[in-house]
Amino acid sequence: MGDTKENLGLVSIVMPLYNYGRYLSGAVESVLNQTYPYWELLIVDDCSTDDSFSIAEQLGKKDERIRVYRLPENGGSSAARNKALDEAKGEFVAFLDSDDRYDPEYLESQVELLTEKGCDIVVSSYRRKTENGSTVFHVPDVITYDSILKGNPMAPLGTLYRFSKFKSQRFPTEDREREDFVFFARLLKSGAVAVPNPFVLGELTIHSGSKSKNKLRMVPYQYRAYKLLGLPFFRRWYCLFRWGIYGIRKYWDVR
Repeated sequence: MGDTKENLGLVSIVMPLYNYGRYLSGAVESVLNQTYPYWELLIVDDCSTDDSFSIAEQLGKKDERIRVYRLPENGGSSAARNKALDEAKGEFVAFLDSDDRYDPEYLESQVELLTEKGCDIVVSSYRRKTENGSTVFHVPDVITYDSILKGNPMAPLGTLYRFSKFKSQRFPTEDREREDFVFFARLLKSGAVAVPNPFVLGELTIHSGSKSKNKLRMVPYQYRAYKLLGLPFFRRWYCLFRWGIYGIRKYWDVR
């Protein structure tokens, strides 16, 4: 799909949905409240077994910028995000999971910084909400392919990239556990330049038992992700060790 003049500056917001209908209204409302008006929201339901899809359809009637899709079969968040990328019309892509929230100035701040710096990716700081409270994750000063192999600060919430330059990039469907990490690593490996945005611009929900917190369970999946990225054997183990240390520090204050 070619870029058109009217789509310059447009942000395509990618939202996978699976059985999170109870959170969806809040997520969508945070998009509707954006100070930056040039966006489209692509909600892709991954064959939810609750009322998520019908709720999404109702929310889609609130604004013509919201488009709702449903996958023919369950394919995981990678398949849902890839469907949204296939339908995206924007110059930029941002991500918002159905249980997370943008602050009102999220898109405006991210697009402004990306344009100002002339970079390909911006990564913001954000709040992490659990049932016990909230903490802030501060994005580091340096984000490169080599650095994220040892510890990834790029969550879907917080990351916006120049879609017009990387339209062929898609999430790996063979990895449902570390798909975000592999996607962002491949963007950086292909030459994308990332810049941190220190402002806290959104809220990420961490549920009890979330894979974000359970690093021990994620070890074999992280190792497999390194294989997908083509890392040599010894470098995989070195990066896995550094990733584990980073994860402990990142989630130390998350309870």
